Amino acid sequence: MNKKYNVKFFPFESTVSVSSGTSILDAARKVDLFLKTTCGGKGTCGDCVVRIISGTYQSKLSSALSDELIRQGYALACQTEVNDNLTIQLPQFQELSIKSVSDSKFFEEHKNKISGIYEINPVVKSIS
Repeated sequence: MNKKYNVKFFPFESTVSVSSGTSILDAARKVDLFLKTTCGGKGTCGDCVVRIISGTYQSKLSSALSDELIRQGYALACQTEVNDNLTIQLPQFQELSIKSVSDSKFFEEHKNKISGIYEINPVVKSIS
């Protein structure tokens, strides 16, 4: 029987319960946080980098992250398995990525937790 662990994602403060061995990427998707994964989750692009603030995890090695970043707690969400309750900090560029692929309802509910100032105001407008 797989143990269940809670994974909390900041700045959204979204929490999900997942089985041991679930990737951080899959945990994020369960709470509608669609992290960018140019390589399709193969661990080669480095786009899904997150910072793990607390908890125990198992990561596969990847040339997409330097040893220094790994020492600072950064990991690829697609290559990291949950083995404990985790607290994850999404980098600001991931916040922007999520904003661009999430529906406006999700964004409206979480906009005060995102770094920076954002307005839903398209650059292109229809002129009649």
